[in-house]
Amino acid sequence: MTELGNQIMTLAQTPGFADTLFSEFLREEIAIDLYTQLNNGFYWQAGEYRLDLEIKCASPTKAENYSWQVKLTADDEKKLRLNSIIMMKELCNIKIQYNFIYKPYDTVT
Repeated sequence: MTELGNQIMTLAQTPGFADTLFSEFLREEIAIDLYTQLNNGFYWQAGEYRLDLEIKCASPTKAENYSWQVKLTADDEKKLRLNSIIMMKELCNIKIQYNFIYKPYDTVT
């Protein structure tokens, strides 16, 4: 590898370099457009959700139905929305950890 190549590799491996570069990238119009599209396409909003599952069996012919509910708070939504920026970091090959919400599902009767 050339001297310049070695210098670039050293710079790229410097702690904080990728994050600094990413911060500069976020000011670019293309990054703002991407963030806007990701954020506008976000569908997990605070509120109550219901999941219905219907299983139709062929033999014996019968159907089984199950329903669950889960409630997301405004804080849950805020935490999940941060994944828009995290997805952008992942596209730039920056080590990331996604935000998850582990909510208990209540069985609906």
